Amino acid sequence: KPFLLKEIIYQGYATNIKSAKNYFESKDPAIYDILEKVVQQYPILLNRAPTLHKLSILAFYPVLTDDIAIHLHPCVCQGYNADFDGDAMGVFIPLSKKAIEEAKTYMLPSQNLLKPADGSLIAIPNKEMVLGLYYLTTIDVDKQDLDNKSKKAFGSMKEVMIAYELEKVELREPILLKKESKIIETSVGRVILNLKLPESMRFINYVIKATNLKDLIKKALGKMEQIEVANLIDELKDLGFQASTYYAGASFSVLDCIIYDKKEQIVKEAEEATAEIEKTICRAW
Repeated sequence: KPFLLKEIIYQGYATNIKSAKNYFESKDPAIYDILEKVVQQYPILLNRAPTLHKLSILAFYPVLTDDIAIHLHPCVCQGYNADFDGDAMGVFIPLSKKAIEEAKTYMLPSQNLLKPADGSLIAIPNKEMVLGLYYLTTIDVDKQDLDNKSKKAFGSMKEVMIAYELEKVELREPILLKKESKIIETSVGRVILNLKLPESMRFINYVIKATNLKDLIKKALGKMEQIEVANLIDELKDLGFQASTYYAGASFSVLDCIIYDKKEQIVKEAEEATAEIEKTICRAW
């Protein structure tokens, strides 16, 4: 609030603290524009108890919303051990120049991609994001057995995207693509993924799973600055969500669960064994 009052006076909406407070309480729409400007100067610290390691308190540049819930980037949830069932978080504002500089230099998520305990990656796409990337990079089972004569051929990734936008080729259909001096078999989905990667890391031509996605980002850490890797993680996160919703429309129900055919027999045997143990205990007493 004090920083907001200072900016109100600075921009000429008030001449002193008292009139600035009155203007603030008037809820004039211009106050929200002033607030947007103020929050850009102050990274806030977000903490989730228990604070077990340094990833339990990170710095963020806030994005203002109309509701009262904290919107958290999905790739930092693992470090916080956070989920979305009513977790409470503490919000703090660094005030001094030194504190602000420290938050910017050391506490932003882009500077905390690795787990302090063992140096492994912790801020990576997971869950629905990986599901989307998996769907995007798999080949349609109905078209896996097409021979090369039946596959559409393209001279560049740009050509592939133009054909896809014109609905001349399907997302998970196997295609032939000229890559440097070689002809490789791939799919539109894999081309979309590679367009998100820096040129030095292309061409990824396999199905993306949680394990090899981690290896991919590790490889990026060896070639790029941390801020660039953080941007890549963000790109993959967006693509994963888009693929799992817009492209795949993936949804699971109880009908997708395979029930073991001998389940009833196993449960019955376990119940009989339990009853026998209880009977033996009763005799002992």
